[in-house]
Amino acid sequence: MSDGTARGPVGPSAADRDEFIAAFARLPVLAVSAIFWALLAVALLSNFWGASQIRIATPDDAMRLVEVRAFLDGAAWFNPVEPRIGLDGTYLTHWSRLIDAPIALMMRVFGETFALAAWPLLLLLVTIMSMAAMAERVAGRQAGLIAALFGALCLAGFSQFRPGIIHHHNAQLAASAAFVALLLAAPASRFAAVGAGFAGALALAFGLESVPVLAVAIAFYVLRFVWSPQDSRNPGLFGLSFAAFTGLLFVVTIPPSRWSVTECDALALNTLLLATIGGIGLFLVEQTTSLRSLGLRLAGMIAVAVVAVGAFVASDRSCLAGPYGHFDPALWPVWLDYVAEMLSAKKLAAVEPIGAALYFSFPALALAGAAYILWRDRNWNSVMLAVNFLALFAIAVMHVRGVLYASFYAVPVMAIAIAKLRDAGSFQSVRAIAIALAIANPAFVAVAAVAIVPENEDSAPPSAKGAACFDTAAYKTLAQLPPGLVLAQLDLATYVLAHTPHRVVMGPYHRLDRDLVFARKLIAGPPADAEAPLRKSGVTYVVDCAGLLDRFADRKEPMSFRTALTGGYAPAFLTPVPMGGSPLLVWRMEP
Repeated sequence: MSDGTARGPVGPSAADRDEFIAAFARLPVLAVSAIFWALLAVALLSNFWGASQIRIATPDDAMRLVEVRAFLDGAAWFNPVEPRIGLDGTYLTHWSRLIDAPIALMMRVFGETFALAAWPLLLLLVTIMSMAAMAERVAGRQAGLIAALFGALCLAGFSQFRPGIIHHHNAQLAASAAFVALLLAAPASRFAAVGAGFAGALALAFGLESVPVLAVAIAFYVLRFVWSPQDSRNPGLFGLSFAAFTGLLFVVTIPPSRWSVTECDALALNTLLLATIGGIGLFLVEQTTSLRSLGLRLAGMIAVAVVAVGAFVASDRSCLAGPYGHFDPALWPVWLDYVAEMLSAKKLAAVEPIGAALYFSFPALALAGAAYILWRDRNWNSVMLAVNFLALFAIAVMHVRGVLYASFYAVPVMAIAIAKLRDAGSFQSVRAIAIALAIANPAFVAVAAVAIVPENEDSAPPSAKGAACFDTAAYKTLAQLPPGLVLAQLDLATYVLAHTPHRVVMGPYHRLDRDLVFARKLIAGPPADAEAPLRKSGVTYVVDCAGLLDRFADRKEPMSFRTALTGGYAPAFLTPVPMGGSPLLVWRMEP
């Protein structure tokens, strides 16, 4: 029975909700970024956790896992050679132990499953917070909050931060983002200047994919100092710390036997010369010209740039061709031209128009934001971020792998442009326009779908026609065979390494160009020509999986060795191995 007491509505009142919103709005930008990240992390875990337990996400993640496991099993810090890949067993990976170490530590303390899930999510936190910090530094709190929101809606970035992604792209992006955020704060903070030097050196040590980001940011910092030293303080401190930390990371990650070796795709002598000469030169120019004329500062910095770049070029001219300067050009038309991340935006749109539209939707919107900044803004930092984004967008158009950077660096550009438009009176409500853009962005739909769409074959490597070829369970029977040398289909090679004790002839890495050329000639050639090179190289097993893209297809050879195998016409010198329901196709070489 009722006691006659009047009851109000159940749940929080409008006043309670307003108070909650006001309290949320008063939180620091980095705290709001962390909240958005936590929500995104839950969504990513809920959707991709199951898939990460079924299969290793991509061939690169399988290779990283092999490297980390070897490190935990006693492989030397200065010896990142993987003897189980390549015909001669001397494959020197260009991946940094600086990424292996924290993953290995988490594996040792918390287990492999935890490490594979936690590592990419921690890097995502660094990335989102850095993007929000950039926007807040340039255009204030509201810009930072908008960037925190947009940072959690970067569709193209999700694939690189989901559970199981441990290779190197996400680590390089996170380090470069921290670098830019700290460099923007460097004129007002000596600590930030030193931190920027460390983050920049760390980005180089992780790999050279973020070099365009570092180059644009440093160039603007230096030009601002040349134009107005009082507005761009601490460049010398940054330069000195950048040079010192680059040298330190070089010494602690590169074995002394390779200190004189140059590389086009990793930190090496030529990169060290560029960074240290440039950094020390910047310090000397600041110390000697900060109180003198603009012309003298400009001349000093031009001289430093000429010497630094000259040393880089003189040490290895082939690196002027880019990261593949040491790569056999014969493999471009038969392999790299078919690697998904190397496709141009035009080719991607022809193959996957919906995917291309989703990946490029937010960066395309940000083009308008960058144009507005360049048209109306005279702030050095705003212009730097706009130019940086435009350079990254151009790279993404040429090679889709760059869309990861273009998408995330579009975040502060869009946030700053919206905040600037608000200040100019173009928008009455920044919150309304930010929410509208978020909803309009197809990435918003993707975020919502992450939490509700069941797992599917999209979790498989991009090259996979059938995800089952990459399932961990598919390799159990193969792992039980006596150890031997395996000629595996290109996309399967690192999975064979990760799940079995076997060696593999080659893998999808340009430093294995000689082995790739050998495998391509054999796989794409006539079946009758395969026996002799297989026996000479000591191959024990041949492994394939029906439905996978033929990376080495040759139109001139209608019945290639691989076509014969997958079509059921294996030569007599190969005996099929029963695989107990596994989708893998395995043959053993006859004595």
